[in-house]
Amino acid sequence: MSEEWISYVNDPRTTCKYGAKCYQKNPDHHKTYKHPPKNDSKKFKNNKGGKVRMHPYLKNKNPVVKDTEVPRVDPSSTDDKKLAKDISESTTNNEVKDTHKESSPLVESSETSQLYDKSEDNKLYKELFLVEMPSDFFQFYKCLSEDQSVDKTLASVNLQLIGPYDLLLGKLPMLDDKELYLVHWRFFYDPPEFQAVLKKKGKSEFHIGYYRDDPESNPEFVASNDSAKDCLIQPLADNIFGAVYQYLQNEKKASPFLVYALSKINGEDKEMGK
Repeated sequence: MSEEWISYVNDPRTTCKYGAKCYQKNPDHHKTYKHPPKNDSKKFKNNKGGKVRMHPYLKNKNPVVKDTEVPRVDPSSTDDKKLAKDISESTTNNEVKDTHKESSPLVESSETSQLYDKSEDNKLYKELFLVEMPSDFFQFYKCLSEDQSVDKTLASVNLQLIGPYDLLLGKLPMLDDKELYLVHWRFFYDPPEFQAVLKKKGKSEFHIGYYRDDPESNPEFVASNDSAKDCLIQPLADNIFGAVYQYLQNEKKASPFLVYALSKINGEDKEMGK
């Protein structure tokens, strides 16, 4: 991570909701709000229209067309030449369609699929996702599950848990191909260092996740990205509590229960939600 980003993450000022697109030139505005380094803001300028996330064990409703055996044709006559041309065009069209599908395989699941038990064992997270999850990852889930369903609580602010949180929710199936866990809820333009754990509900590609420089170390910060817009990784906070708080401020949507839950953690450690 560049020195500019480290300085930006450690900057105590409030994050400007317009980010790198901020048009304000007022000095008072820049004294109050921080903005991401401009040099990095153009990094993903041409990566618009990112593909949707990878959900490796959902049934594949649009299976890839299998290769069609093409009969050998001797194009010695007009009819044979036309037949050869039609077969060639058909095969080419199938290949073009295949290139627009996800590059990673989908694994069909059934009602009898065995699921992992809900677990907080970091050894299991390390085995499946090749990284250990930080303490705030588990604390966030515990905090929101005390009084009601976590899914219901986050849905009130248009968010849902994804990725490694499926293991805490008891929704992660046991797969023979362990490599599929590495693309579980991974968005197309996200780098390997970025691990998504929250997203906006519905078709939105806005998501929040942990950013690591080293898979053996704790995350450097929690950031957001929107694959359908600028694909810019925007640091939000040092932990997931602060990131969700920042999201609530930016979205102007307040959930009384969620704010209360966050305030309880902030009461234990005032720095936690910053």
